[in-house]
Amino acid sequence: MKNPLLSVWVLRAALPAMALAASASASGAIPLIVPMERRIELRIESAPLDDVLFQLSYALHPACREDGKGWNDGSSFEIMGRPQGSERLVKSIEQSNAAIKTRFPEAEAGDFVVVANRPGSPSGHAGLKQGDFIVPAKRTEETNQGTPTRESASETAKRLADEREKRYSENPVVTRTVRRNGQTSEIPVRLVRVCAMRLHVFDSQYMYADSDGAMVFLTAPFMKGLDALEAKVVLAHEAAQVALGFSKNRERGKMLAEAVLGSLVTLGENRESGLSPATDQQLIAADRLAMRTLVQMGVEPLAYLVIMKKLTAESGVFSGPTYGRTRPLSAARAADIEKNIELWTGERKLLISAGRPLEAALAVTSRLREVVRERDRTFGVNATAATNVMAADAQPAVSLRVGELDIRGRFIRLPGTNWSLAADTGGPVNNRGQDVAKSYQAYATHIEADAARWSVAFMIWDNNITMPQWSSNACAPASEFHREEFAPSRDFPDCIKIFRRDRHLVGSLDDPLYSQARRWLNARSLKIDGPLYEIFYTRYGRDGFGWVRAFVPTKEFTDEKEAVEWSAQLRASMQGLFDGHEQRASLPSLPRQ
Repeated sequence: MKNPLLSVWVLRAALPAMALAASASASGAIPLIVPMERRIELRIESAPLDDVLFQLSYALHPACREDGKGWNDGSSFEIMGRPQGSERLVKSIEQSNAAIKTRFPEAEAGDFVVVANRPGSPSGHAGLKQGDFIVPAKRTEETNQGTPTRESASETAKRLADEREKRYSENPVVTRTVRRNGQTSEIPVRLVRVCAMRLHVFDSQYMYADSDGAMVFLTAPFMKGLDALEAKVVLAHEAAQVALGFSKNRERGKMLAEAVLGSLVTLGENRESGLSPATDQQLIAADRLAMRTLVQMGVEPLAYLVIMKKLTAESGVFSGPTYGRTRPLSAARAADIEKNIELWTGERKLLISAGRPLEAALAVTSRLREVVRERDRTFGVNATAATNVMAADAQPAVSLRVGELDIRGRFIRLPGTNWSLAADTGGPVNNRGQDVAKSYQAYATHIEADAARWSVAFMIWDNNITMPQWSSNACAPASEFHREEFAPSRDFPDCIKIFRRDRHLVGSLDDPLYSQARRWLNARSLKIDGPLYEIFYTRYGRDGFGWVRAFVPTKEFTDEKEAVEWSAQLRASMQGLFDGHEQRASLPSLPRQ
């Protein structure tokens, strides 16, 4: 099968850098040349961010503008070009090749040199690593019989893109010929549908991020000043800008021919700024899509706002470009993020921008969930579409037997009989920019007389941890009518919150646990009638953490006071389990049970 590394969408990803250079050059900006030696260094340094951006590009495919969709395996390579063309171009290619051979002496003309490890991509999953040389397959004629001999460039690009789409839809696995340590082998690699985007880091005296077409730009000092959590937030926002088409540069078409040539050599020059600023409406739309992806990566909306405020405050006031100037946090934008914080904290929902279909938004979260939870099944050569229900696995992480819920070896006794496991999910838990544990969530429903009486959801950690401090905002005020905090400091949240709800599991559900639960209940024509109380208890201790949410119709309690009293019993029964000091707990019975 033909090597797809030279596919049109890869070239398209290179266009914005050249267009940015042209645009900025016209405005008199100072050129920032990135020599190949330095370019390779920056690609190695930014490899972890490249992994994050690739996963975002995979997730954002359903929301991507049509001309930005394509196929990719996530490999990070530079090309050993064959010197040909004008004298100036030949000299440029020879200089680029010399720089590559300085770091990778065994590189040969025509090689695609893997310059950085990308373990979070299909290429990394297949075993490709830094220092491998991908030998390009011999190019074959791609035109079909009967194809007109005269085509415009756009017609040719569209036809080839259609052919690739058909070919990779039928079989997304390609075989790479790889040379390593003098030995050649054939390695199968899976291609996946992505929203085409690429990270480009360059040296600058300024600290900012921007995006143009399919290119996400970070200045080197800005990248180095970001911790892991901040990098996720910045990249998620820029990826959303690209997917939504807000970052397309109006001038890039003027440099099409030069850009295509440059993309095969060195991505050329970068100039400072030269891009028109995004509007408030565009920033807000990108925020909403970014927050939707980030909740699957362990970053909640409140953390998103805190980081945006921090980066804006650190920008300072001077004439050069800053993050606060390329991505200004206006009052309207901050207010919209705060609306999302309130919705997420109270109802586990997020806003969707007008004109953006709900189906695409839900597909984005589903695809990112696949990457976070089931990367082997998503990016592996024998991958199949990942299921959304972990209970379908051969060895489920969560099970329910005889009224006892087993969550990775921690047991919760449920009161009464006739409980059913409706949903379960899992994912990383992020604390201060680091993934510190894996958590599992479960949703169980008590069924009585062919009706759902009440339900309960749990989240419990997967591995033993010792945490000196937490950054969770779980106990922050929301729309609850009752709240009690028990921790001496916010470093170890411990609280009860009780909400009044008119309905349960209705409207748009962005949390994967509750969307699964709704599908399960709907398939059985079951529902929990409102009004109801959502009784929430969470505890983040030094040796463990967890939360429980009980969804109980108000008719199960005499009054609010009785609901508050029951919440105290809930805390007493679950605290030891969440602390990590006990392996078993018993959910208290309802007053009328």
